[in-house]
Amino acid sequence: MRSLVCLLVVSLIAGAEIILLDPPASIGMRPGTSTTLTYTLVGAPSGATVSFSGIPAKVTCTNSGTHIGGIITINAQAGSVATSAIIQARLMTGTTILDTQSLPALTIDPPPVLTTTSLASLIEDSAETHQTVRFTDADDTLGWEVGTCIGVVVDIENEQSLSVTLSLTPTPDFYGTASIGLIVTDAFGPTTYAIPIAVTNTNDRPVAELAAIDEAVADPASGRAVRIQGDLRILPGVDPDVTRSAGTRYLGWEAAVDGSDGIDLLSLAGITGYAVSTNSIARVGSTSTTVATWTRPDGDSRRIAVTLGSSGTQNDLQNIAGMLRYVCIQGQADAVLRTLSLTVVEPNGGANVVYAAPATATCRVLAQNAPPIVSAHAVGVEPGGSAPIVLDVTDSDDPATIRVSLAKPLPRAGSVAPSSCSVSELAAGAMRYTHHDMDESADVIHLLVEDGRNPGVAIAVPVDVRIVVDRMDIISDPCLAAVRGVTTSWPVRFSCTPSQVAIAALPGVAQPLPTGAVDWSADAGLRFHWDAIPDSVGWLALRVVADTAQEDIPAGRRRAEQRMLIRIRPRPALAHGEGR
Repeated sequence: MRSLVCLLVVSLIAGAEIILLDPPASIGMRPGTSTTLTYTLVGAPSGATVSFSGIPAKVTCTNSGTHIGGIITINAQAGSVATSAIIQARLMTGTTILDTQSLPALTIDPPPVLTTTSLASLIEDSAETHQTVRFTDADDTLGWEVGTCIGVVVDIENEQSLSVTLSLTPTPDFYGTASIGLIVTDAFGPTTYAIPIAVTNTNDRPVAELAAIDEAVADPASGRAVRIQGDLRILPGVDPDVTRSAGTRYLGWEAAVDGSDGIDLLSLAGITGYAVSTNSIARVGSTSTTVATWTRPDGDSRRIAVTLGSSGTQNDLQNIAGMLRYVCIQGQADAVLRTLSLTVVEPNGGANVVYAAPATATCRVLAQNAPPIVSAHAVGVEPGGSAPIVLDVTDSDDPATIRVSLAKPLPRAGSVAPSSCSVSELAAGAMRYTHHDMDESADVIHLLVEDGRNPGVAIAVPVDVRIVVDRMDIISDPCLAAVRGVTTSWPVRFSCTPSQVAIAALPGVAQPLPTGAVDWSADAGLRFHWDAIPDSVGWLALRVVADTAQEDIPAGRRRAEQRMLIRIRPRPALAHGEGR
């Protein structure tokens, strides 16, 4: 049993048949393509042939085989069109038709025709744009899909039956001819179109490279300018070459070092083949030719800009970078790193320029002439007494150059003499503080320590006036007034730290102290509890008893008592409408 063989037999003469092997239900083709069918012959005499009829225009059918069987080839030539055409295969011997077989219905469907003759060019690195691509096709309705794209990112924005709007974004740094891959599907199937589009070059930034050198070291003590950077190379980057000039603008570079204006300095030093003068640089030899100009942007000591002139070349600009020198003209407290950044500036027509990514190099600046390091000791003095001022001073340079001077604001409770001395005289106890104001138990001395090179170091020295406490005392007004419902507490001070404080009634007073009316806390002092004080009470008579546990106070002097009379005033009446 041959399950894969379909028998389509129309017999005019018994015993002779054309049998197609696995024929499709129909045949679909594009112009310019071909397809084949396999057949076998049953009962055909030797010398029998197969011929064809009903062939559409621009279509050919050929047969290769014997009286046993063979292959039929259908070739759709360019420009051919057919819709369900039926081609007849005839088995013949001479002019006698032995059998006729209908081939599967043939449809030749030309692919969609691109009618958009050109697309608007894009600009390198530009933002998204939208363009419409149009086709014609007999099917009238097409499907769309993005295929392989080169040099441009493509998305479908809007689909119509015979046109599609695409969003187009050039890939970064691409220029030249891009290719849009578009897969268009009609009734026959998908067809891939590669649609070219131009991407116009813009002036991409060049590349600046500084060769590595051994560690550069600047010594502020020597004041010698050093070279931080290696040789400069200027490369085109994405573009095929570096633009030397555009209009009146020329290629150049800008160099800057971090740090502080007036302390960190970039300069240009003459090298073999070049000479520097005010704002110009010349190539020297048998003749002298000005090749570049230089400036200091914003007058900043850390910056230099060099621009080629009409006679300068890119090689000159690279060589001039070798003239850069760095110096630190003021000592640092610690060793620091300084970074040189060099940016190539390429002209771009008109007033526009393109900046390269900065090339960098570093320099280590040695520590030198650091300011003094100063710490203070508190001055302890008896009331009306005098004591020396003590400072700890260290300095990387000769400490003999350091002086200590009295600064403002001046002490409020005493005086300092002398007002200035050397650090060695200070160490010998020459500068002293004398206490004068007996009402003040603390003071501050402001001093300035200078090494003659760096800014002075300001230091504040605390003064502690040692007042001797030999007994417990309560410091508070014995008579005071409290407003009912308003006054919540009253401060009470003690001459030394109390270990306990008690509130008691004052004996021999007709008005007793209401229970819970007043107590004491270390944070608030006397505290009034108005809910325990009847409205009829106008006075509170009490005594405060305080004890201390300080061992340096004689045992008989560790308790103090203060009698207090507190007048209770009524709370003021609210004004009309207040509180509503």
